[in-house]
Amino acid sequence: MAAKSIVMAMLYMPVSFPAADLEAWFKPSARREREQALSILDRLHILASKREDDRSLSYSLSSGFQRSLRQALEGSGTHRTFGVPASKAESGGKRLGIDFLDQHARAQWEGILFFMVSGAAGFEPGSVNMDVGPGTTKLLHAGDLVRTVHGSPRITKEGFSFVLQETNAQVWNLLIVYLKMSGGVSTATSCYFLQTFEPGVLTTRSSA
Repeated sequence: MAAKSIVMAMLYMPVSFPAADLEAWFKPSARREREQALSILDRLHILASKREDDRSLSYSLSSGFQRSLRQALEGSGTHRTFGVPASKAESGGKRLGIDFLDQHARAQWEGILFFMVSGAAGFEPGSVNMDVGPGTTKLLHAGDLVRTVHGSPRITKEGFSFVLQETNAQVWNLLIVYLKMSGGVSTATSCYFLQTFEPGVLTTRSSA
């Protein structure tokens, strides 16, 4: 929770936060937790440190992260919190309600799972329509969930274990892989960060 507290406290600070003031927030016995939180935020490029003119150390949030989180909480910015509502023409005349979005998300996720097992099921590349982008394919390979053999995806032992998990557990595991890919952080660091920012949001309706 230390990382979350630091981020939320600094979110609306107009200037950098002196390191001495940050240390004063923590009890001496909590030094390890403070250092761990600062290390994680630094490796995820959320927090940056710098030396002031008087050589004192201070911290500030990444401007992009700070701006995006503010807009998400306030519902401000061009896309507001949940995006700009689609026009009737953009949505094909359909109402983009909860049921539609739930079905769309489930179809997309099932497409990823089908891509993983397609090789083991004997499907040749291009024989079926599997709408899985290159980014998703790279993510699955990075997690060693699939491997490409003779141009066709082949599910691994870890991949079989993955497809047998509950949907929310699958999402959790792919998020960890994504964080490790994007910032070079360890599994323990990724888990700590996800737990800090409320893992309950990963529970989907289909797994409820």
